[in-house]
Formats: sequence, C-alpha cells, structure tokens
Amino acid sequence: MTKIAAIDTTVLAQAIKKMDTGAHTLTTNCQSLTSQFGTYGLDTTNLRKLEAIATWTRDQLPDLRRRHALAVQIGQGDPHVKVPEPISVPVADAYLFQQATKNHDQAGLDLVKSDLARNLGDPAFLKAYADASPDDITAFQGLPAVDADKLSRLRLAECLKATDCPQQLKDLSAYLDGNSISQPFLLGFDAKGKGHVALSFGNPDTAKNTAVYVPGTGAHASDGDMDRALTLFNSANGTKNGTPHSTASIYWLGYDAPGWSVPGPASPASANDGAPKLAAFVKALQADHTGSGHLTVIGHSYGTTLVGDAAAHFGMRPNDIVFVGSPGVTVEKASQLGIGADHVWASKKKFDPVPEIALPLDPLHFLDDHSDLFGNDPTSTTFGGRTFDSGDGSGEGHAHSEYWDAGPSLDNMTRIVTGHPGKVSAMSTEEKAGALPNFADFVVDPGAGVDELVGSGLQNAGHAIGGYWGRPVEDSGDVLHDVGQTQNDLISSVTDLASADPGATVHDLEDAGSSVVDAGKNAVHVVTDFF
Repeated sequence: MTKIAAIDTTVLAQAIKKMDTGAHTLTTNCQSLTSQFGTYGLDTTNLRKLEAIATWTRDQLPDLRRRHALAVQIGQGDPHVKVPEPISVPVADAYLFQQATKNHDQAGLDLVKSDLARNLGDPAFLKAYADASPDDITAFQGLPAVDADKLSRLRLAECLKATDCPQQLKDLSAYLDGNSISQPFLLGFDAKGKGHVALSFGNPDTAKNTAVYVPGTGAHASDGDMDRALTLFNSANGTKNGTPHSTASIYWLGYDAPGWSVPGPASPASANDGAPKLAAFVKALQADHTGSGHLTVIGHSYGTTLVGDAAAHFGMRPNDIVFVGSPGVTVEKASQLGIGADHVWASKKKFDPVPEIALPLDPLHFLDDHSDLFGNDPTSTTFGGRTFDSGDGSGEGHAHSEYWDAGPSLDNMTRIVTGHPGKVSAMSTEEKAGALPNFADFVVDPGAGVDELVGSGLQNAGHAIGGYWGRPVEDSGDVLHDVGQTQNDLISSVTDLASADPGATVHDLEDAGSSVVDAGKNAVHVVTDFF
C-alpha cells in the first residue's frame, strides 16, 4: 500500500465499514447474477471483473484495520495521526485485539487470531505482540489457549530478566516449572497488587468439560490454591469419571482477594470489583470453545460471593455453579442466579465455621433491620438450590480448607464437573445445621467444657471477620470462654478440697470469681458493640 501521510481515525473507521459491507454485497450479487447468466448462456466476463474488484477491496481491509488500530493507539484523540512506516503487524495486531475486544468487533478479532495462527512458530512476531500488549491478566483473554499460553510465557520470561522482578512472578515461574508434566496453559497474569493469574490444566478450548475455580480470602498468585485446580483435573480425568483428558480445570484469580485484616471478607468491595471480570473471563471461554462443552464455575469461601455476584448481576451463565464453604452469594434464592436452581450446587463441611456467617440465626437479625451480609446460606432449603455431601472435616480449624481433599466433597464436585449429576450424594439434614449447632457432638472432657470450646471458636471467628460483625462475635466468644473457665475453676476447687488442699481450693475459687467478673464485662461489650 502507498505510504499514508496521516489518518483521520473517524473517517477511516467509516470507510472500513462501508468497504466491508460493499465488498460483501457486490460479491453476493455477482455470484447470483453469474449463476443466472450461465443458465441462459450469457457472457459473465464483466461480472467476474466486478467480483475481482470486490475481492481486491476485501484484501485491503486487513491492512486498513491494522493502520486504524495503530492510529487510535498513537493518536489518543488526535484527528490526524501520522503512523510510522513500515507498520509493525504484530504491534498493530496487539492494539487491534484490545480495541476489537472492547468494541465487540468480530472481524478485528478474527484477523488477529488468523495472524497469530500463522505466526505461532515465529518468536520475533510473538515477542513483539506480547511487548505491545497491556500488562494485565486480561491481555490475551479471548485468544485461543495455545496462543495465550505462548504469549504469557514469553512475557513471564521477560519479567524474570528484570532485577526488580516481583517475588510472586518468580514463584509463579517456579510453579510452572514444577508442573511441567501436566503442562498447564498460562492464560494470563500480572503483578498488580498481590498478583493475578489464570492457569488452566488442560485445554479449555477443546475439553468436553471445563471447571473454573475461584479462590477466596487470602489467595494470591503464587498460592498453593493452584494445586486445587490440579487436584480436580486429575480427579475428573480419571477413568472412573469419563474419558481421560476430557476435562480442563482452571485456577482464576483475576481479582484482589481480601485479606483477613479488617474489613477483610466482611466487605463486599472485592466481590463487587471482581464479579464483572469473572463474567468477562467466562464469556470469553465460552466464545473460544470448539463445539459444545460443559462449563462449571466453582467458588470457595469469599470466592463464592464473587461467583454469585457475577451470575446474579453481570450475566455470567455457565452450565453449573458450585459453592463450597460459602458465607453467602449476594442473593437469597438460587433462582436469582440465572441458570436454573437445579444447576446451582452448594456444600459445607459439618465443622466449617465460615458458612455460619450466613445463618439466619445471626444475632444481628434479632437486634435491628440487618439482613444476612451476603444472602441466605446456599446450602439451606430456603435458598432452593441443590446440595452435595462434603463430609465433616477434621475440625473447626481445618475443615474450611479440606474440600479438595480425597473424600465425598472432591468426588461430588468431580461428578458435577463431568456432567454426572445423578451420581451426586446430597447433604443430610444434620450436615445442613452446620458447625456451630453441632459443637455438642464433640466428646468433651470435664477440663474442656462446651462453653469454653464454643467460646474459642467464636473468638477466632470474630477476630477473622473483624469490623461491625466481628466485634460482637468475638466478645460473645469471650463471654462463653470465661463461663467455661469458671466451670473449670469450680471443678478444680472441688478436686482440691477433696485432696485436702485448702490453699489451692481458695485460689481456684478466687479465679472462678474473676472469670465471672470478666464474663459480665464482656457481656456488656456484646450489647454495646451493636450501638
């Protein structure tokens, strides 16, 4: 093409649209007339010439689209932009892809994908494309997984060369090196904040089944949470669950997961920010998939809140949604998630304390007009979805992290992901009651009363929750802990008295009195925390 002095981006955009439409119309009409002329033995020479003009017009469009993308990127609003010659095709493609994604320009997206497919074996082309792309986890979102992986790994390799390379990227690289056998696809990453990453075990573009796992509080880009996606991948691709290699399992951390400090998981801010990003990621997966496929999105802990938000408010429509260890999913009913209540699954381990945040028995319900922070417990009958058994868990301190351990939880998630809902075992009524109502099931010796045990659990939960909700919960735990300690002191005093140790008896009674006083003070704190 002849060197262009300057580009008016608005005029060029209009010209591209008219040329595209005109060439298509001319080709269609010429082919129709050629067929009719042939029927009557008429000369079609001129029609073929017109069709050749239409073909030539279409052939100019790729270069014009690239130049327009360069002009938009370089000009930043300048109506007459000078584009350096000769243009760099990979750089122009990188700009075009971002603009076409934003503007839903399918022709632009198809052009970029075609260029990348032809140049996957050209390191210089790929490097130039990667270097011109934004430093963001979404830079290659919407490209085929094979392309996104090559580009992401090139970018990561460049990042590692820098002396100030963030530690989380070094950890990510080490993780990839350590999982070379499973050959995960690095779909995207960045080092913003705590870092973000989208990593797929198996090719989501061709897999019969795909699972997207969204982690919760405390997750970061170099976290062992990625192993959970690998665990599900291995479970789903076992011979008992269907055809080997038929399932892809993705770890998606495209948002800033809250930490445990105040306000932490008690705040909806992280979910509100991440929900539209997750919805866009899932929609891109669905658009890139070859043929029919079954897509499941799995949220854990605070990740369930984000997943629910994405489905309820940002149009995310997977085939199934799974919630485990959920504090609530932003809605009161499974039917509000847009995929049908029969495709919404939830579970909680018996001794997982996190879901209890969403219980209707929360004391805030009885004191003012507060509702559950993130909606009904998704395992409840009121919520209206389906449940699956995930077992008890090894204790209140560990159960929340054990959903991917070998057992009913992993087995049932695998059945959902691989499209075998009829084999899923449901939660029992007792399991739905949750951890707090079932603390009495523990075998407790006289030196560790139920009050003290429950009190310790509430203390830890309140401290973790923080903020408005956390303070009264933690102070309630203090009260129960003090009551339990009083019981222990009284038992000790009786034992000492029976042992003819009056000094120790008096000391234990004094301790019991102090515990009663502390319990009273903390009871006052519980009330004042709400006002």
